[in-house]
Amino acid sequence: MTNKITGLSVEVLKPEQPHSGVISSQHKRALLIGEGVEGVFGPSEGELVLKLVRRKIFGMEHIHAEPLTKGTWAAGGNFVWTCDSRFPNEYPVQIHDYDMSNESKY
Repeated sequence: MTNKITGLSVEVLKPEQPHSGVISSQHKRALLIGEGVEGVFGPSEGELVLKLVRRKIFGMEHIHAEPLTKGTWAAGGNFVWTCDSRFPNEYPVQIHDYDMSNESKY
């Protein structure tokens, strides 16, 4: 039996001129999955799927969302949000989807 991915449908919030090289800049919506995310939606074909990441930094919890694919992810300037009461945070969550491995080496 395989586990079916389900999550919460969220809107991608981005500036008028998004940063190039940021995956979420090509999407209006995404599917958010992960610990603490209640949702019943499955991914549509071609839909961006982001996982919620929770980290403790200096004793405080910080959260962000990142793609499922492996990468050296950094913040790219976009956020996810929905007015759905199941959203796991009180404010928009930053997306870390700029792949630092594409940076040139100095």
